[in-house]
Amino acid sequence: MNFVALDKLDPSTFLPLLNDAVVRKHLVGHEPFTLETVQEWVQEKLCIDAMDGYLVRAICVADELIGWCGIQPDHNEAELAIVLAPTHWGYGRRVFEYLMDCSRTFGHRYVVFHLLDSRREYKALRKFANDVFQTRLMGRNFTTYKLAVRGQFQ
Repeated sequence: MNFVALDKLDPSTFLPLLNDAVVRKHLVGHEPFTLETVQEWVQEKLCIDAMDGYLVRAICVADELIGWCGIQPDHNEAELAIVLAPTHWGYGRRVFEYLMDCSRTFGHRYVVFHLLDSRREYKALRKFANDVFQTRLMGRNFTTYKLAVRGQFQ
């Protein structure tokens, strides 16, 4: 598994992932991406990636795009984002660990991880979290896990 800067991939590569019906079920609603809007999305993510303490990466396995992830600003906190193709959901923990390692390197004390209410609760995340609460963002309900950035995720 490789974490690749978004500008190393053709933006059109992201269209199947970002428009996948199963993926979209677990994201805030938006119109399907077009070539124009995916290019804008990539540019927005590259701006985040250029900020100190944040990053956004494509996730590739054997040169195939399987998702994207990031540490993004969220009000006064850092938010973890993980979006994987359904056929590669098994990679989620490894991506999470990568993001937590990056968060530690960046000096974040805490990160938040918002999961849309379409997702089941993750007992391991609840156990690891300092706080778990409900959040309403962009008209949708999320379970938010506030996580201390410290040793390895157990």
